Amino acid sequence: MVVALCLPWEAARAWERLDGFVAEALNSHPRIAEAQARAEAARYGYEEAYGFFDPGLTLSGGWSDEARALPGTTAIDAPANDAAEVGASLDVPVRPGFYFSIGAVSRRYAGEAGYDPLYQSLFGVGVRIPLLHDRGFRLWDLDRLRLLADYDRALSGCLAERQQLRHEVELAVVNLCESAALCGITRQATGRAETLLADTRNLVEHQAIAEYQVLPAQMEVDLGKADELAAQQAFEVARYRLQELLAGREVPGVEEIGSDWVAAAARLELRRGLDVASCCRDRGGYLELLHERLRTELSVRYETEQRRGDLSLSLAGTLQGEDGDWPLVAHNHLSAQTAGGHVMLVYRRTLGWRAENSRIGQHESRIREIGAGLQRFELELSRELLGSTARFDLARQQFEQASRAAESARRSLDAEKERFQLGESRSRDVLDAQNDFTRAVRQQTAAAAGVLRAWADHRFAAGYPEDPVIHDGMVPAGNRARP
Repeated sequence: MVVALCLPWEAARAWERLDGFVAEALNSHPRIAEAQARAEAARYGYEEAYGFFDPGLTLSGGWSDEARALPGTTAIDAPANDAAEVGASLDVPVRPGFYFSIGAVSRRYAGEAGYDPLYQSLFGVGVRIPLLHDRGFRLWDLDRLRLLADYDRALSGCLAERQQLRHEVELAVVNLCESAALCGITRQATGRAETLLADTRNLVEHQAIAEYQVLPAQMEVDLGKADELAAQQAFEVARYRLQELLAGREVPGVEEIGSDWVAAAARLELRRGLDVASCCRDRGGYLELLHERLRTELSVRYETEQRRGDLSLSLAGTLQGEDGDWPLVAHNHLSAQTAGGHVMLVYRRTLGWRAENSRIGQHESRIREIGAGLQRFELELSRELLGSTARFDLARQQFEQASRAAESARRSLDAEKERFQLGESRSRDVLDAQNDFTRAVRQQTAAAAGVLRAWADHRFAAGYPEDPVIHDGMVPAGNRARP
């Protein structure tokens, strides 16, 4: 049997507004905005990888007089000797895995081979194909997958933040309801003491009882007033906590919270027999670790690819011609023939892989660390599921026991009040009966709040698998990485 708290207000009900509170928190709290911004930044980082295929354009122009190579460097280019030239080239990485280049240059020589001026034009195309190291753009693809894992990890972090915030909001609402109920219980207890004090004074005036019986009732009223202040203070703390989670939005006051949440606690049920593995994959924190492990495994593959020798096939073809009067004319004056080309195999490698081997060792150690972290997460989640289930069942039993005790205490209080009116008992006896009833109702309230907390903990441990508010829209609409 459930004893109603008989609170004197029935306005907005906090527990019925739980989903609204959660939605407000998810939409307005800066923690969620931070997580979404991190996920969006990771998305841009992933899309940056596709800039690898952007063509590279080079434009050049200049003039030289007795041009000579700069000793010790190849970073500074120079035009042909005693000539002015303009040129352009375009380099393009092309799938499935080669680099295409095309370029053209036009020069004007001074006093070359009896021609003044002499124009020379050169046009060429070339292809370089990696055959071992970075074959098929493996390095780019591995780097792209690492960035994608970073993006997925950021999305999982956003999911974890949303789940954590929802859990905190649910617990804050439970605390708010419990503290509001305790305010009402304390207020009702003080009202009963005040009524008893008035009745005692009336009986004293009629000389039905001794005057000393007024003192316990007066003391109980004074203590009740102090208890009301303490209960109000606890309520304000709970209200400010929920207000912080709602990013400053207005939350109900004591007078706006009904007592229906106690009956709601009596009706709640848990989902039994949840699989720990499936619950783990609904938890953002677990998914973060999975994506970090994937990224680290990709880093091992990246460093392994770096250790391969670089064997490349280069093919190129050119057209060159000169003319004494016009540029871009293909006559042969300096060169034997217009067309030319080459085919080359080039092999390069580092003699020793100490840096790469060290990085691989670091990544493999990190993989083992993450694996241990995943096992720890599974153990803790299993404990959370079992613990919240046990707490829920025990709190439900405690609630039923406290409800029966409250009903018995209420009947005892009614009987004691009747005996006191007949002069057959003392005010202390009535006060004891009132205190017993108040204690029973407090236990009933604490048990109802315990049921709700265990229910909230169990849902959080399970990862809210069927809640679209949590799992949908983790980043702003349209902010999804390309497949």
